Amino acid sequence: MFDPAALGPHLDLLRALMAAVISPASHEDGHAAALLPFRLQTFYATPAFTRDLTGAYGVLKGRV
Repeated sequence: MFDPAALGPHLDLLRALMAAVISPASHEDGHAAALLPFRLQTFYATPAFTRDLTGAYGVLKGRV
């Protein structure tokens, strides 16, 4: 089982890699995230995505 907390020591590298996918200019107010397949759990998300679209443990709220 994957634990997103394991990415903590590598957060700077993760941010650098995700800057190629999610524009740093829209990081604060844009809705974007990277999710684990089939679990719909975020391992990287913008603050707006986290605030508006995720519930406990970073799991996507609602139904797909």
